[in-house]
Amino acid sequence: MTRDELVALPKVELHCHLDGSLSRNFIEKRLGRKILQEELSVSDDCRSLNEYLEKFDLPGQCLQDEEGLELAGYDVLKSMSQENVRYAEVRFAPLLSENENLSCSQVIEAVIRGMNRGKNEFGVDYGIITCAMRHHSYEENLRMIRTAREYLG
Repeated sequence: MTRDELVALPKVELHCHLDGSLSRNFIEKRLGRKILQEELSVSDDCRSLNEYLEKFDLPGQCLQDEEGLELAGYDVLKSMSQENVRYAEVRFAPLLSENENLSCSQVIEAVIRGMNRGKNEFGVDYGIITCAMRHHSYEENLRMIRTAREYLG
């Protein structure tokens, strides 16, 4: 089977991290500079979880305001449409983008806006999975879960 034949097959993406699926073009536009491949990827023989997780730092910088979050949701579905993905489950941790200017609900709503726009333009249906992080407190994670629950259904 050729690459073109593989791309043409309809697909489902069931484990996609928002911050790990952003296009290089998107990251470069948001950060205003060229990004080297080694800034985003580990070597094939990487055995360090810390080194691997460091590669999420640059994409994470792009998700610190509503515009970046909305454009990220759109960017991910745009990229998926180019691979003929028909449905994607995209996961992210809203508390990683929350700050003094951005509430948890604003974070979630911005991603939804971008993904709705991507769905309408590219025909990729989606689900969102909000993730709690171990380094956030029980109280912070519970607050995020209660906020995310408002968007069910």
